[in-house]
Amino acid sequence: MVCDLLGQVLFDEGDVLLINAPYYHRFPNDFSDRGLIEISEVSSIKDNEIVICVDRFEAALQNAKKQGKTVRAILIVNPRNPDAGYFTLEELKPLIDWAVKKLGFIFSFL
Repeated sequence: MVCDLLGQVLFDEGDVLLINAPYYHRFPNDFSDRGLIEISEVSSIKDNEIVICVDRFEAALQNAKKQGKTVRAILIVNPRNPDAGYFTLEELKPLIDWAVKKLGFIFSFL
């Protein structure tokens, strides 16, 4: 329900939410069924490990802009799905700093 409300209140139809993948499979439905926003996956797989890379989020942001789309926020889930590992503060801080500077909204489900 919270995802649905965020999708309707903070986004306009067609806006984009960046989400690190892999992720809980219901997020696209939870955010976009009624809010009509687009979920853009940002791969967190690198050399068979799950990592979070600011460069990948920046590339996804630039790609969306080239397509004329507006990215409103990112979604980070910690602990991760499906492996139940977690990102440390040291791993998350660069992404949080980037998102605050570029987007203004970060959703984090703990």
